[in-house]
Amino acid sequence: MADIANDDTARLSIGPAYSLWMLPQPDAREHLAGVIARLSRRFGTRAFEPHVTVQGDLTHRLRDVAAVADGLAQTLPAQRWRVRGIEQSSHYYRAFHLAFDGCEAFAPLVAASARALATDAGVSPFAHLSLAYGTLDASAKDALAREFAAEIPSTLTFDRLAVALSGKSVGVASWRTLQCFELAPSAPNQSGEPSP
Repeated sequence: MADIANDDTARLSIGPAYSLWMLPQPDAREHLAGVIARLSRRFGTRAFEPHVTVQGDLTHRLRDVAAVADGLAQTLPAQRWRVRGIEQSSHYYRAFHLAFDGCEAFAPLVAASARALATDAGVSPFAHLSLAYGTLDASAKDALAREFAAEIPSTLTFDRLAVALSGKSVGVASWRTLQCFELAPSAPNQSGEPSP
């Protein structure tokens, strides 16, 4: 298990960093925050706000990141993605995460963010919502995936783009949302009815 004290102090020498996060709707956000809190106790690591990282570790000025987030939010409709299930990896920040289907808008969003901020540093390699950070062996993670599977919704809707204080230079206990920008209204579907 990771050492919580080291997690919070080992990254503080570089300075503030910001991230662009997609946030789930409030009810799902509250539910997932509870799942993350319980899993953080099992992993022995810090809990964090449920989010999908678009781009992280940004050392730009806060107002510049916020301007980019505002511009991107105005062009991106709210996203409803199917949850494929809980997946895992050996990467600390993707140790235990929700994987999605139907998230075709994510890669163009990441590319637009990187262009607007003139860097591809910290771009997310794929759409995922982490449930726990840290290290556990595969068999323990398999058991947790089975235990928590029933608590995972079949779809999630993301309706805001946020600027967060977060990154490798900021201890997880200090991560927080600083500003939120509502995503554009969903485009109408073929029948003229609003999309879900």
